[in-house]
Amino acid sequence: MTTHQEIFLQTTQILQNIEAQFIVNDLQDKEWSGEDHVKFLHDMKAIIGVMKSEVTKLALVVDVNAKKSPSVEELKSVAKGVEQASITLWSTYLLLSSRSGLTFAKQWSSTCQSIASTTRNLIFDLSQGKTRQRALTSVGEVWQKCDDLIQNSSQDNVQAVIIEIKQQRSLIKDAITELEESKQDPDEEWNDQELTVLGPGLGLLKTAQATLMKIVTALKTKGDPGKSVQDMDGILDHCQKLSPAVDELALTLYPPMNFSDIQTKSKDLIELILNTLTALQQVHFVSNQDFAEWGTFLLKGVDHNKSKLDLSMTDVKLDDLSIKE
Repeated sequence: MTTHQEIFLQTTQILQNIEAQFIVNDLQDKEWSGEDHVKFLHDMKAIIGVMKSEVTKLALVVDVNAKKSPSVEELKSVAKGVEQASITLWSTYLLLSSRSGLTFAKQWSSTCQSIASTTRNLIFDLSQGKTRQRALTSVGEVWQKCDDLIQNSSQDNVQAVIIEIKQQRSLIKDAITELEESKQDPDEEWNDQELTVLGPGLGLLKTAQATLMKIVTALKTKGDPGKSVQDMDGILDHCQKLSPAVDELALTLYPPMNFSDIQTKSKDLIELILNTLTALQQVHFVSNQDFAEWGTFLLKGVDHNKSKLDLSMTDVKLDDLSIKE
């Protein structure tokens, strides 16, 4: 005879399997129209509402404070409702086309996985006979995940890419802020030679940050989800390489400086910024006029800081030679 624990275990295993199935690479490369996109968002909103309802039913039936436990059939019925809603969430996700945008698809995959995971945690809490307060908290967490998906998830690939680039820009901003604040720290002392290198080094970091800011602005004003989504996904790939490179260069700018490392890391960052700016000349959301206005300015910023850094490094080498003599 089936027991309550066996039902909980079976439902948990089904949700765990579903959680692993929101795979972007499984999406079909099929035609994707504006109507398809609207329908997908509508269907997702509907099934997420069903998920909230089924989770609440399950928690009400399995009331840990109730004097009488639900029958096996009652538990089976409500558990089946959660399972079916989760399967429908997955099958609805699979209706998405890869042509909707890789970043958009990845964000929805992540959020759907989070809903499945949170629901699975709720079922585990219920199976363990946790306190009523803990069970209610778990239900609230599922509701919160569902509400976040409806309210905060990207509506198209333009929004999805903007969110990701803003996250990268925030990381770069943090690296710059920490470095600048360290200049006020008495434990961090740059000598005169190091200070001449610090200026253009910081300048390169800020040029990377400015590049991301301009890309976000361009996407907001001219990004079109109906045009080449590959443009946006490709630019995001470039942007995601900038943040780690900024971190690596920033670390070399703290005293005591290793000038050889600074040369290597600055060269890497310069190459990535230039690659990003080159790629921007081929995308639909940056016109020739746009690039002539701010793209050229960023290129000059790279060149200016590179020249100053090269000059500072030359002075460092001359000083070293003078010391050896």
